[in-house]
Amino acid sequence: MTAALTNLDIHCQHIRYHFLVTVKPADSKYTRDYRVEADCEE
Repeated sequence: MTAALTNLDIHCQHIRYHFLVTVKPADSKYTRDYRVEADCEE
C-alpha cells in the first residue's frame, strides 16, 4: 500500500489521491484498484 505512494512522483504542493481497494477473500487472488487524482497549480 505504502509502496504505491512511494512510486508516486509528487511535483505539486496540492495533491489528492484516492485509493479504492477491493479484496475478495473467497478467491486466493485479491484484486486491488488504485485511483489517483492529482491537482497541480503551476
